Amino acid sequence: MVHRHPASFKDPSGFIFQSGNYIYRRVNQSYADVYDQLMNSGLYAQLSASGRLIAHTETNEFSTECADAYKILFPEQIPVISYAAEWCFNQLQDAALLTLNIAQESLSKNMTLKDATPANIQFHKGKPVWIDTLSFEPYNETNPWVAYRQFCETMLYPLLLAHYRGLEMREIFGAWPDGIPATIISGLLPGKTRFNMGVALHVHLPASAYAKQKNNTQKTVQFNRRKMMQLLQHLTAVVTRLKKGKRKSVWADYYENTILSQQYLSDKKRICEQLLAGISFETVIDVGCNDGNFTKMLLARAKHILATDSDEQCIAGLYRYIKEHNIKNVLPLVADMAAPTPATGVLNTERESLLKRCNANLVLALALVHHLAIGRFMRFEQVAETLAGMGKYLLVEFVPLHDEKAQQLLAGRDALFAHYTEENFVQVFEQYFRILSVSPVAGSGRKLYLMENI
Repeated sequence: MVHRHPASFKDPSGFIFQSGNYIYRRVNQSYADVYDQLMNSGLYAQLSASGRLIAHTETNEFSTECADAYKILFPEQIPVISYAAEWCFNQLQDAALLTLNIAQESLSKNMTLKDATPANIQFHKGKPVWIDTLSFEPYNETNPWVAYRQFCETMLYPLLLAHYRGLEMREIFGAWPDGIPATIISGLLPGKTRFNMGVALHVHLPASAYAKQKNNTQKTVQFNRRKMMQLLQHLTAVVTRLKKGKRKSVWADYYENTILSQQYLSDKKRICEQLLAGISFETVIDVGCNDGNFTKMLLARAKHILATDSDEQCIAGLYRYIKEHNIKNVLPLVADMAAPTPATGVLNTERESLLKRCNANLVLALALVHHLAIGRFMRFEQVAETLAGMGKYLLVEFVPLHDEKAQQLLAGRDALFAHYTEENFVQVFEQYFRILSVSPVAGSGRKLYLMENI
């Protein structure tokens, strides 16, 4: 029997459901005419061919369970689902620009977007793609853009807050998962923004109007196609000009201008390649990927790589690299494994936790354990259990307490970490993994362990 996915409950036009490991989309009879317009107008063909809209095929599967449905769609599958709280600034900016681009393209086919939220976008093959085929509706020239307020609250306002205040997406969406109201962000932005035409028009003016509303009745705004296009073009210009506000990164130069030498990095890469030569994998999770040095090393071998780091600047750098080199098999996300994205939303099932979405053949945990165990006070048991839940093989680096990086984290608190020894590390990890090989990194005191989940 077909069961609606917990995240798909808001749109009466249809819903997504899961069968085995695959996601399908049901189109309800009520959306039949609009779906046909989307397909017959050429809009779907244009957007899907360019990779802006997820491609799908119509299927006869589930005809018994969905006898009252208009269509069942089998979309191109997304390897790992992500949320805006896990994106860097540039990812949300590209998602916003994609939304505005699709909205403009839709006008040429007499259609428009009825919603404009990051939830309708995923990063696939190195770039954002719109995944909700049912977000389109016929364009009525006399009506304003129905998704304008949603676009501002869930995309424009978070970008503005990051631009002017330097906040990160996980901080913003952690506080406002469904978007920031204009009345709130108006008070959070600097006073000088009242003299910026774009911010004044899309933030302060709406905030003032909402604050003065006595009831839910809104005045009818006279609109036309020209005004609609001008609005979308102006929003595009505003979003394009934004840049992430400066915030010092602690680890973005980990392998460049820090105490670790290039010789260490070279030796470590060579050892990793030797250790991984004997195992087979298609999917990888690089936990604590930093600038992606080891992610890049596996590009040719892996079908898909999820690269995570708690430093947004590191992820932003990796995302830029992916775009510049047209890399299609890497998804970079901002994630702190000491506080991974939790399950949230209605009944805590609308958005799955990060750990539930993490599943790969190979997990890399290089220069990570000491950050979690010392910097975040996680016990070896907690670190091992976290990594064991992610995949079959684990390539993990042990950094001893006398290491200069470990000493930076200790900050004179040596007495609190008497348990942090290689002997304890091995003893705990052997409860979750079978150790296949151990290789020291010459001249560093560090060791690389290749393990297999038991």
